[in-house]
Amino acid sequence: MHVKTALWSLALCLLLSAARGQDPAPATGTMWFEVESNTISFGTLEPDVELLPRPLVVRVHSDRDWTLKLFPTPGLIVETGTSVPLDRLFWRPNSTGLFLPFDTSGPLTIASGAATEGSGELVLVELLIRPEETDPVGQYRYNLRLFLSPVEATEMGAPVMSSPGQSNDETVIITANNPGIFVCAIDATSFDFGDVDVQGTNYGTVDVVANGRNGADTGGEYESQAGAIGWTCSVLPSSIVSIALVSSSADHTGGMASDDLEIRIPAVSGGTTAGYQPFTSGVNLINGMSVGIGANAAHGHLDLRLTVLDDDPPGANTWLVRLRATGNP
Repeated sequence: MHVKTALWSLALCLLLSAARGQDPAPATGTMWFEVESNTISFGTLEPDVELLPRPLVVRVHSDRDWTLKLFPTPGLIVETGTSVPLDRLFWRPNSTGLFLPFDTSGPLTIASGAATEGSGELVLVELLIRPEETDPVGQYRYNLRLFLSPVEATEMGAPVMSSPGQSNDETVIITANNPGIFVCAIDATSFDFGDVDVQGTNYGTVDVVANGRNGADTGGEYESQAGAIGWTCSVLPSSIVSIALVSSSADHTGGMASDDLEIRIPAVSGGTTAGYQPFTSGVNLINGMSVGIGANAAHGHLDLRLTVLDDDPPGANTWLVRLRATGNP
């Protein structure tokens, strides 16, 4: 009887040992998200025009606490492969608060929450792009990787999905066309010296300064009032700009000499002025201006000086002033 009891106790110990050695049942669950659109376009960027943010809309489905992370990478110009800094792209949760620039310091948590209901939880992030004046032109592209994981997860493991068509790991493509601009324009379309004579007589014409006889005593001299004729240059990316006078004798009609008219652009935006130059000289009126857009656009004025020589015949005269702006690069 004593022997049988010992055998029964041994068998019981073996059964208990076998039960303790079993592996736990594998975890199951659902964790996935839907993206409203995998491509978000800012279209063509227009300098000096306020850009509207674009929404990134994600619907999260999860049976446990979750976190939605974004893994950004630097952008590129599609045509050339040139890198575009990541911090030109900004984000903010929902639609309020300040926009913050992206960086490459690590994954960014854009949302988190508890287990969702049947319809999932909607996540809204607004995006904005702000190129700088020195950035190259072209079609910009950013790839933003979104990854959904359990809060307690330490690595990017793929949770069990309830359907092959669902995913917890997707890439959203952000595009924008930065075309660049090079625009230089004269504010006025015409200027009238009115009546003039060899004595430089003041006839009271608006924006005209009568200087009497010129220094060489060869005729009467008149000038445009300082600032009467303005001009503006806006350039993106920023460039070093020069403006040349390219009028010819064919651009003048009347009995006076073509070069009775002289033109000047005073120094502005770091440029060097050539002073007054004859109408047909074909020289650069200003060299080496540093020009951008907005607050860094170049604003200046065009000065005119007319000398009515003693041997000039009476009658009407017109001059068509042609200017050419060039930039480098």
